[in-house]
Amino acid sequence: MNPLLLIIEPIAEVAKSFIDSRTKKKELEEARHQKMLEGIQSAEASEFAADMKRTEDLSTSWKDEYITIVVSIPAILGFFPWGAPIVTEGFEALRQAPEWYQYLLIAVFAVGAGVPLASKTVKNLKSISKV
Repeated sequence: MNPLLLIIEPIAEVAKSFIDSRTKKKELEEARHQKMLEGIQSAEASEFAADMKRTEDLSTSWKDEYITIVVSIPAILGFFPWGAPIVTEGFEALRQAPEWYQYLLIAVFAVGAGVPLASKTVKNLKSISKV
């Protein structure tokens, strides 16, 4: 047997083993990536279905009309001399209401308008209400 082969064969086996392990690692990473994409797509499909359900629910609900009327009342009353003081007193009373009630009121209107509440939304509501 050729002495050169005795040296080359073990080196070739080590190189082959290294390449095989790199290939398997890459296949695992690709499989993991594919599973992650499938999970994202599944979550997006679920979120889309929930949005569609909310939209369907809103189409048979009168909540958005109610919210529009309630929000419009102060704007309309403000045009009448006898209504402006009522609006001002009402907003002053809301400004002095407990903070939890202000957040609750915002959340009720948001949910009624079809805005899904999450912790991020609540944080945004807090920052808006401080303005």
